[in-house]
Amino acid sequence: MLNSSILEVAIGIVMLYAILSMLVSTIREGIEALLKTRASYLERTIRELLDEAGDGKSKGGKADGEKLTAAIYQHPQIFGLFTGTYDDAGGTKKNSWITRGRNLPSYIPSRNFALALLDMVACGGPKASEKATVHGGLSLARVRANLNLIGNPQVKQALSNAIDTAENDLGKAIANVETWYDSAMERATGRYRRSSQFFLIAIGLAVAIGFNINTFEIADFLYRHPTERGVLIARAQALSASQSAVASSQSDVVRELRDMHLPIGWAHTRPIDCSISGWLAAFLGWLLTGFAVTLGAPFWFDVLNKFVLLRASLKPDDKSASKPPEAPAPPKPAIAPAAGAMAADRSQAPSADPEMHEDGCDLSDEAVPPTEDRDLPAADGGVA
Repeated sequence: MLNSSILEVAIGIVMLYAILSMLVSTIREGIEALLKTRASYLERTIRELLDEAGDGKSKGGKADGEKLTAAIYQHPQIFGLFTGTYDDAGGTKKNSWITRGRNLPSYIPSRNFALALLDMVACGGPKASEKATVHGGLSLARVRANLNLIGNPQVKQALSNAIDTAENDLGKAIANVETWYDSAMERATGRYRRSSQFFLIAIGLAVAIGFNINTFEIADFLYRHPTERGVLIARAQALSASQSAVASSQSDVVRELRDMHLPIGWAHTRPIDCSISGWLAAFLGWLLTGFAVTLGAPFWFDVLNKFVLLRASLKPDDKSASKPPEAPAPPKPAIAPAAGAMAADRSQAPSADPEMHEDGCDLSDEAVPPTEDRDLPAADGGVA
């Protein structure tokens, strides 16, 4: 059977990972708000979708200096999603996990993009984008007539397929362009997640080493200190029962870590053995912590709920476990029965000897004939 102490240590470690994951995610979102890397990835994906390189030049050759990406961002359907103006000269040539997205939007709805692109083509291309008016001027006939004004062969072919399969229905054409855009956004999302994963690993390792959060050291501490382990178990049960008890801000997360009373921080942990094996063990503990927090808080809270339920199923009932076993009742003292009762019992009890008659006469010898009344001796006194 699973040792309850080991299971409680595992619950404490999982709870620590969940809280640290929230801290790392908060730091990541703060850096994202500063750099706006997501906006940079979005812009780069739109450039690739419109068959334009990172420097704004089309791989198929740009027609009369037209720049579709700049025209899309300057369209009324798009430029209302961000402040300032679109700076095409600052276009991102290559994305990285620290690329700055300036003031560009981090998200563009697929319908806004489809309406902006079709309306731009219907109005005569990027040069006429300032005259674009989606309400009233957009029609499939105008889009089809102005397709030759698009200098990008890839975009021209994509729009032509969207129109041809729409069966003269403007709504279906818009939906086809939305699908084309969404497929590109899926690739952008995959790229951003991969870059964010490396970023989270870097932040997790920095937090683990900076605060000396060694998984092996904490597991050993919890195993040797049942009091602190019990406090963590109680907190884990509260978090499992109510999701509203989860910390919601960075200050709450820091306070949650402080209330755990774990050996976190260089001033509250044992000095590291200066040998090679000592530093190797410490580094492996930091590395395990850093990689664990990249899995995210939702993953670890799900694991925490499962462990709490497992512990509840293995733990015996508290009332039955704490109640001492009942002592057997002492035997009652034997009471001698009365003489009359004993005689009655003997008279009613069957004879154990099969040779005894029910009136007590011994029948083991030969039968004796009964005595006649005339043979009885005369009584003395009484009635003659």
